[in-house]
Amino acid sequence: MPDRPALCAVLSIRLNLVWSNHLSAALGASYPARREIEMEPIRIESAKLVTFSPDLLSTQPNGTWDDNGGEPDGDRYLLPLDDVVPFADMDILDGYIVHAYSEDAGYWGFCGFSSRDVAYTTDRETAEAIAHDEYNKRAVQDDDECI
Repeated sequence: MPDRPALCAVLSIRLNLVWSNHLSAALGASYPARREIEMEPIRIESAKLVTFSPDLLSTQPNGTWDDNGGEPDGDRYLLPLDDVVPFADMDILDGYIVHAYSEDAGYWGFCGFSSRDVAYTTDRETAEAIAHDEYNKRAVQDDDECI
């Protein structure tokens, strides 16, 4: 009888619960089916964002702009209004929070924090592109798991 990893490699097809039960009965052991994961869509939330020029970054507490020891990804500095320490002449814009973010893929008009798994943008198309890419990355990661 092959061990579980060898069986996993040989049976690299997707099994639903019915086939898993047939396999378990035939082999006299319990081999769980590949989990079919129902993935939720990546959430995009409308929000008021504050945009910062490089000379205004210091108006926020130390560590605000830290993303894994470096600066956030993107071509803008944006934060949700609710997360900002108020300062004179704040520039408040309508924007979007994408509740998933792992890496820059050449997006325009955004600020992404991979360490916080979030991105901010003032452009709806950019928000949708980030959400689409993140959904696909997570689907592939889930698909790479074995039985």
